[in-house]
Amino acid sequence: MKLSFARIAVVALTFQLGESATAASADRTLEIYWVDVEGGGATLIVTPAGESVLIDSGNPFERDPARIHKVATEVAGLKKIDHLVTTHFHVDHFGGAAELSALIPIGTVHDKGIPDTDPDGRPDLQRWKTSGAPYRNFPADARRVLRAGDSIALRQIDGPPVALRCLAANQQLADAPADAAPNALASQHVEKPKD
Repeated sequence: MKLSFARIAVVALTFQLGESATAASADRTLEIYWVDVEGGGATLIVTPAGESVLIDSGNPFERDPARIHKVATEVAGLKKIDHLVTTHFHVDHFGGAAELSALIPIGTVHDKGIPDTDPDGRPDLQRWKTSGAPYRNFPADARRVLRAGDSIALRQIDGPPVALRCLAANQQLADAPADAAPNALASQHVEKPKD
């Protein structure tokens, strides 16, 4: 079985589960929580090994980080976000990270690299520097630039492996893995951007 998760502007991710994912352990499942944040959604994934991946962090200020924190701690029972993946640099996708890091520790931050200039090409460089500074400076265990084809190492437990792979970043697409089943990527229709 293949669970395709998201194809968003910069980063596309897939989770690969073996055929008997639920047979590994009755109390260890792959959990996916969608958190309503204004302008989009933040998605929290908790693997069967208990490792957490948050995709996008909503807007800055109190509302979105508080919603994510509530789901992470009260619903999923987490004490830390192990991985934060920022899909792209629109404020409704990265803006809440700094406030969230004050509420719950964040492990590794994965993104395409923080741009030096406004990602939308606006000429007001000072505005971008001001709005991007909290994200650039919030505390995290590590920061990593994801490129097409990169994988995020996840803890494994007995049972089917769970994998997280970046399929697209910075207008580049990853090649299909050599060990993929013939139709394993068929549900992941991704078109190359036109220049």
